[in-house]
Amino acid sequence: MSKNKNFSAFIKFGIVGISGTIIDFLTFFLLTRFANFSIFFAASVGFSLAVVNNYFWNRVWTFDQQKSKNVRKEFFKFLIISIFGLFLTQIFLSIFIFLGVLDLVAKILTSGVVAIWNFLGNNFWTFREKNKNFSFPKKFKFEISIIIPAFNEKKRIKNTLFSVADFFKKERRNFEILVVDDGSKDDTYNFCQKIKSKIPEIEILQLKKNQGKGAAIRAGIFAANGEKNLICDADGSTPISEFLKLEKFKNKIVIGSRNLPKSKVDRSKFRNFIAKSINFFIRFFLIPGIFDTQCGFKLIEANTAREIFSRAKINRFAFDVEILVIAKYLQFSISEVPIKWSHKDGSRIRPFFDSILVIFDFLKIKFNLLAGRYF
Repeated sequence: MSKNKNFSAFIKFGIVGISGTIIDFLTFFLLTRFANFSIFFAASVGFSLAVVNNYFWNRVWTFDQQKSKNVRKEFFKFLIISIFGLFLTQIFLSIFIFLGVLDLVAKILTSGVVAIWNFLGNNFWTFREKNKNFSFPKKFKFEISIIIPAFNEKKRIKNTLFSVADFFKKERRNFEILVVDDGSKDDTYNFCQKIKSKIPEIEILQLKKNQGKGAAIRAGIFAANGEKNLICDADGSTPISEFLKLEKFKNKIVIGSRNLPKSKVDRSKFRNFIAKSINFFIRFFLIPGIFDTQCGFKLIEANTAREIFSRAKINRFAFDVEILVIAKYLQFSISEVPIKWSHKDGSRIRPFFDSILVIFDFLKIKFNLLAGRYF
């Protein structure tokens, strides 16, 4: 937010806080003076009414430009701040009364302390602006950016790069190929630089150390200058011609799927069992309705991709699941398309061990959802 907007939000927050304090104070006064309730009960009721008032007006007025789309998670945060505020109310009220301060004066002093807490907690956590201010290009240089993450792919990436370049040239598309070297140790970066002399559409990014496929793709997303981003694997497990199937759909996100009835998949029964078991778990636990979250062939509208990846936190295998979870909660349309896919020799994915690591990442994603860390 700009300084003017910050100042405006601060003024609005103060006005809402004053209205809440008035409600709190009047409730306390009426319940103790005319209904003969205990000061602690009256303080709790007054505080609760003030919480409802403050949440409503802060959401619809004070922080209207930066409120979360996920009301449940936002209110959960607000409730935590409020409960701790109530706890502070009881503590400071007890302290002031123990020191011999008159009950009404004690209440005023306590309200001041809690008001400071509410402002800091809600301004910097509950209603904190989550979106990063990325400067999305108004005009793109390319129709499509093909993003290929690569980690020790020197032996397998050559054929993929030539097949991708040949395909898009034959289709007469304006394109770029972004290879993101994820801290490879087999000289993938220099190898791709040599190929660039034959395929000038290639650009190579290099991460200094291995961070994970998700981190590599994120770097590619923000470096890309195409209207659409096609994410594909370095081993060419999905024929690049399958792009035409994805392109037919006008959704902002179109993902290739190996688990739909018309998909044509060549992999071992063991890998097939592991993959389908994991995806069943994903559908039950995180994303109902999507049958293959982790196929490495996805077409995403550029600014949609940046909006999603700006919120993502997982760097390794479960990043696919995370970006689709975020997309669902941001209400982006997603289409799932059956594709051809075949297992390629040389894969570094360990079906059993890596599946266990992925499950731990699923738990992180679930925690991030419940904590509202994406919104």
